[in-house]
Amino acid sequence: MSLLLSILDERIRPPYVIPSSSRPSTSSTSGISQLSFNTDGTLLLARSSTVPTAAYIFSFPAPSTGPTEKEADRRVRLRSVLQHARPVTCARWNPERRGSLALSCASAGLYLWSDEWVSEGMGDGPREAEPD
Repeated sequence: MSLLLSILDERIRPPYVIPSSSRPSTSSTSGISQLSFNTDGTLLLARSSTVPTAAYIFSFPAPSTGPTEKEADRRVRLRSVLQHARPVTCARWNPERRGSLALSCASAGLYLWSDEWVSEGMGDGPREAEPD
């Protein structure tokens, strides 16, 4: 048995439609199939049986630091949607590194996500040209 480790991080600019299952469920369990927080409770992994090929990562704010904190800093945000070609079969947070997640799909692959990886040019707006 071979193991494929994927380090491809293709970020897609919105709008992007995530395909979902429109077939009626034959199982009595439909909806959320997994919810798990990372070690410090700042990231939440969510998987749904209606979209088995996607894993959603939400970021939660750290505990309140005082009255100077802005309202925008206390919001839960959708951080990433990890879209795969095949259904995600298992996902686990790394117990030693708070922002590291491993996922496996219905194939011979292991996929890693980390909040430490940053792509260039994926800011909130278009990048300005560098001066010559």
